[in-house]
Amino acid sequence: MSTYKYCKGSTTTLTKYCNRSEYGYNGFVDNKTILDPEDDVAHVKWGGSWRMPSKEELEELWDSCTWVFTTRNNVKGYVISSNKPGYTERSIFLPTAGNRIDINLYNVGVEFGLWSNSINTDRPGLAWILSYKTMDYIGRGFGFSVRPVCPK
Repeated sequence: MSTYKYCKGSTTTLTKYCNRSEYGYNGFVDNKTILDPEDDVAHVKWGGSWRMPSKEELEELWDSCTWVFTTRNNVKGYVISSNKPGYTERSIFLPTAGNRIDINLYNVGVEFGLWSNSINTDRPGLAWILSYKTMDYIGRGFGFSVRPVCPK
């Protein structure tokens, strides 16, 4: 959080994306819980309608799909296949890319985390991720993967 541009050094000094005054700098609240396009890395890098998935979209991967751990082209990860009628032929591969803390990389080939565009409303210094097949929240300073989506 010491380098995060929307706080003054900690999760209780937020200057954007804060819905609770006890987490905002000098009581700041803007009630934003979804990243604005200019703060969404998928939109910034890819443009158009591309964005990071919502918490609900990531929950759908967990709730409505089959997960199979495998290796593709020497990369470990999960093939996630839809169980929804009309979409059962669709799947994605999510590599177990691990995560970064500062400059260090951990758990490559073992676990993954996918960022959502959704802030945790109970603790706005945290954001939602799909991590190792469960929904969880974690500090915004951790380095997890982004899997862009482009709704039609």
